[in-house]
Amino acid sequence: MAWTIEDRLILAILKFLFQERNEAVEEIQALIRSGIRNEAFLQASEREGVAGLLYFILLHNQGAQRLFPSGIVDRLKSTYYGVAAKNLQLLHHLAMVLDRLEAEKIRTIVWKGAALLEDTYPSPGTRGMCDVDLVVTPDEFSRVKEILERLGFSSPPTHPHLFATSSLSLDLHRDIIKSTWGSRAKSYGVPLKVEDLWERGCPWRENSAAIRRLSPGDTVLTLSAHLQRHSFTRLIWFVDIGQVIHRQVQQGRWTEKDWDALVERAEAVHLTHCLSVPLQFLHQVLDFSLPSKMLHPANRPRRNVFERIIFHMVLKGRRFEPLGELLFLFSVPGLAGKWRFLLDLISPKPEALPPALHSRWLSPLAYVLRLGRMMKLASMALARSVKGR
Repeated sequence: MAWTIEDRLILAILKFLFQERNEAVEEIQALIRSGIRNEAFLQASEREGVAGLLYFILLHNQGAQRLFPSGIVDRLKSTYYGVAAKNLQLLHHLAMVLDRLEAEKIRTIVWKGAALLEDTYPSPGTRGMCDVDLVVTPDEFSRVKEILERLGFSSPPTHPHLFATSSLSLDLHRDIIKSTWGSRAKSYGVPLKVEDLWERGCPWRENSAAIRRLSPGDTVLTLSAHLQRHSFTRLIWFVDIGQVIHRQVQQGRWTEKDWDALVERAEAVHLTHCLSVPLQFLHQVLDFSLPSKMLHPANRPRRNVFERIIFHMVLKGRRFEPLGELLFLFSVPGLAGKWRFLLDLISPKPEALPPALHSRWLSPLAYVLRLGRMMKLASMALARSVKGR
């Protein structure tokens, strides 16, 4: 299904993040006049994770805000303050966990939502979080698990990386690229080691020695990989990437050299194709400014037929089932590496399977079902693209 008129209205508002132009107001006005369904607009904004951000944008653009019925603005306002309250509570409880990890000298990276709220978004109501993502080195995972259990966190047997109390949910990563199935394939296809990311990172607080957030460039690359892994399915994940760069530019901390460094880093970790999708989406759909050399056709990665189909679907708002995993195939160097990637993706090692599938019969069955599902999803997505839906 392509962008609805309500989706296009959301995109028009989000353009204010990167460009303050009269054309955006005119676009919003034309879309509202053509007739939107208020409830569909509000539901879409919440589904895409941008409802609070839309309120903040309209709050600071009165010309655009006056075009909307008061009921819509009030609903967005309610979501904004609800997100802010939840985020402040999560960050309060997170601080206590990080203090303990700091005291134990556990090298930790605060990733995605929590890190973006601290350094990228203008207020706690503009970017929602379901849980907090922490990344630790593989050899310290067991130690962190013991610390969290002493702090009262519990972990379900089927999801040993999730830890929760009544007030905070943590998603603990030991590999920033692996899929939820734990396939090792992307670990060698995309060589992003946690130890290297931590070394390149920035202190979480001024006096933090062990707790860090990623450098801006590594943030962009890892968010791009996360976005692809989840098949480019939520607008907020595109906005995250644009906001990281835009914020750095505003503060005078992102120059032409940083663009060069980002491109070189992407090539080094085989994420050139992965990075190009969100950047081109932001530029073409949300009027995000890219330097001329990034726009030159000679500097864009050459996409194969499958990648071009997926990219066209992304630009047109045609959602597809999780095929993003397969796109990492084209990041793996060499034919032998690609073949190994496919084997690992289709038949992950027993230790990579969820504990519930550790049995004599279920594990082989899981491999067969996984292959069948991947083939079904691929055929469905390609069929929809041919039909233009």
